[in-house]
Amino acid sequence: MEKSEPQSKTNASVMRKEWFEFVRKTRVKMSRGQKEKASHRDAMKTASAGWATEKAKILRKHAREAKRAAKNK
Repeated sequence: MEKSEPQSKTNASVMRKEWFEFVRKTRVKMSRGQKEKASHRDAMKTASAGWATEKAKILRKHAREAKRAAKNK
């Protein structure tokens, strides 16, 4: 049997993970000073407003890391 190479993560799965991380951070910010935690659903609604700028930052970060990795190879 041949060893299969590890599956590389697709861009969609990486961005999905980043989206939920952003929602988590938003939920924490919304919950500050409140008696109860904000719901995940409400945090998703609020996070969607700022997702465009956050997504651009994430994409630039990934591009920098890829460029740095290519340079070091």
